[in-house]
Amino acid sequence: LAAQPAQLRGKVVMEGGAAPGKPIPIECAILPDGPISVLAFSDNSGKYQLSSTALTHPCWFRGRLENYASSHFSPGDVHGSALPDLVLRRRSDEPPPAAAAARWEEALKAEGDNQWAEAERRYREILKDFPDSAPVWSAIGFMLENQRKIPEARQAYQRAIEKNPHFIVAFVGLTQLEMNADDWVAAGKAAATGIQADTEGLAPILRLYSAEIRQRQGDLDGAEASARQAIEMDLSHGLYRAEYILGSILEAKHDNAGAVEHYNNYLRLAPTVSNAVEVRARIDRLSGRGQ
Repeated sequence: LAAQPAQLRGKVVMEGGAAPGKPIPIECAILPDGPISVLAFSDNSGKYQLSSTALTHPCWFRGRLENYASSHFSPGDVHGSALPDLVLRRRSDEPPPAAAAARWEEALKAEGDNQWAEAERRYREILKDFPDSAPVWSAIGFMLENQRKIPEARQAYQRAIEKNPHFIVAFVGLTQLEMNADDWVAAGKAAATGIQADTEGLAPILRLYSAEIRQRQGDLDGAEASARQAIEMDLSHGLYRAEYILGSILEAKHDNAGAVEHYNNYLRLAPTVSNAVEVRARIDRLSGRGQ
């Protein structure tokens, strides 16, 4: 008789180690854009089994839960009969509650009309039904900030981060708030924590903020590293201010050639920026043309 396929045991856990509390589909995903199939379901404690024949599929295995990202493993990561744990964590780009889509659009309209108090009221109505939604808490924070209610805005951003420790929008909002308040220590902490949480590399702007904060604090080497990372991550080149910040950092480090290069990149990407005349004057001075 032919040997029966071995049963391999695995476990799905929430970030922090808790059980999911519900069955989780275990997917086989052919990356980057291939088909996705469900091979098994966990039990409420997260335990599941896969046949050893499943490892013949050239795919990544992962769990699936709405608004959560899953770690994954490939067949080459499996050694013995124990499968690597699949860890579920809240998505960095968590969307607003789908069930509140119509009300969310109404709040966005009030926000777009700069009706900050009305928009806050509408977001708080949504919050009553979705108290654990990081996007809702973050939106409330932004409305409060625009009403100059800074302590309340800070608390709302922090609540968003408590609800989803990977929600990038809240880290960006909190960092901006602290920078605008000239609290550079708090701003640096918010940016650093957000960067650490940005496991998917979705927020080059946090690296730009980190560069500005470190520059303000006199850490030019750290500022340069952060600015270069922001530029490297910004594949669309929409974050052109990073070129200007890197230019100013290199100028402070007396790297005139490097400063000129990045000031020129800045003007190439954004030729009509409001400080274009001042930047051209810097380029001429650093190039020796302004002597």
